[in-house]
Amino acid sequence: MDIDALKQAAIDAYMRTEGYSVKDDHYFDYGLGFSAYVGRDGHGTATYPSMSPYAPPTTTDLDYSGHFSTIRSNIDSALEEWQDDKMPTAAQCDAKAVEATAAVTALNVGNSTALGGALGGYLKTVSDNAPLFRGETADAFNNSFVNQLPAVISNHGCLASLVVEAWGASKEIWTKAREDRDTHVETCTTAFKNYAESGGPNEVKFVLALTGAAIAGASAIATGGIALPFTLATVGVTSLSAINDYAAELEVERNGANFEELMDAFVEGLGDIDEGITKQEQLIADGLENAWTTFEANRPLFDLTPRATDDGDGNWNDETSIFDVQDAAGISFVVPAQEVVDSLSSGMVNLAHGIGDAAPKVVAGDDTANVLSDRTVGLQYSGIAIYMYILSDNNASSLRNLQWDVREGNAMYQAVIRDFQDNDTASQTHMDTIRERLSVGSGEDPWA
Repeated sequence: MDIDALKQAAIDAYMRTEGYSVKDDHYFDYGLGFSAYVGRDGHGTATYPSMSPYAPPTTTDLDYSGHFSTIRSNIDSALEEWQDDKMPTAAQCDAKAVEATAAVTALNVGNSTALGGALGGYLKTVSDNAPLFRGETADAFNNSFVNQLPAVISNHGCLASLVVEAWGASKEIWTKAREDRDTHVETCTTAFKNYAESGGPNEVKFVLALTGAAIAGASAIATGGIALPFTLATVGVTSLSAINDYAAELEVERNGANFEELMDAFVEGLGDIDEGITKQEQLIADGLENAWTTFEANRPLFDLTPRATDDGDGNWNDETSIFDVQDAAGISFVVPAQEVVDSLSSGMVNLAHGIGDAAPKVVAGDDTANVLSDRTVGLQYSGIAIYMYILSDNNASSLRNLQWDVREGNAMYQAVIRDFQDNDTASQTHMDTIRERLSVGSGEDPWA
């Protein structure tokens, strides 16, 4: 992007409008009874030869330097918002994508058979040992709690994955925005030059590189840029690369028949690029909003609390909880060897710790650093940044709640086992105390 060349071409076009011909190092105008010469610095003279052969020519000083300065200043003002240091860089977006990916990696549970992700080993310990317990209580615990954990954790991972995709899409948008800005400057420079040479109308027209940038960026992250372990759309959370098949061309299409009109085309064309950025960012914002809405509407798919607490009526005799036991000895419940009990508990404790470790990584991936919001073109703060923050903040809160559920669910199950094994009043009292704590909840409620 050669701003100096643009300014010079605009000055040349201005002088053409003033009636001058553009020469290599000056401007020249002549007519009946006069001639004018102006240098590139805007200073020159107009000569009016006397009608008398004995009188010297009359000269007048010319000064266009003020006009030249105004043209340069107007171009600088139009491009002020488009300076590189005022737009997010690819490196900034990459750095934030790495942060966001850390959360996705931390939540990775692997596939349903291998369970090879960061949390997969803990889940495998739980899923391998939990079926060794038998009976009504064991079945309730396995079906309503243990068997739901991989999907619940993966659903949180899907939300985190969308933030990674949003960063990839943002990187693509701002990379293409710079390309479009540079193309626009070059196109306008050519239009000014052509007008200065011919005096005829000129078009400022090109298809924006921004067309499809959001989709391309999200697809690159999902397919090759950064490997994501989750398959999106698990609960209706849709990959950003699939949220919209927006294919209409975005373009700058302006023209001008003189200097003023071409200057307007330059300024208005920058507005066209701004609109293109907004359209592409809106695709990301829509996808993040869709994910947030899905999260809000599908609490049971992210939250195990309803499956691990009482029904809240204060009557312990009609519980709907999976831990609805007054005396486990009265319910069919076969406990395996103590090493199995210990292994299950260890897996649950480690799983809870891993979930808790992932929660702050989720928040780190949002736009709290103002990478996307601290600029002056595009959607700015009201778009991607706010939805990214809401999604990440709610996801982190939900993960902290899930961590509590897993930890307290393990404590409750251990209490059931103890009550069955000891079958005494103390064991029952201990179990009911834990159940009361479960009924209060973790204190984390992203749906509040």
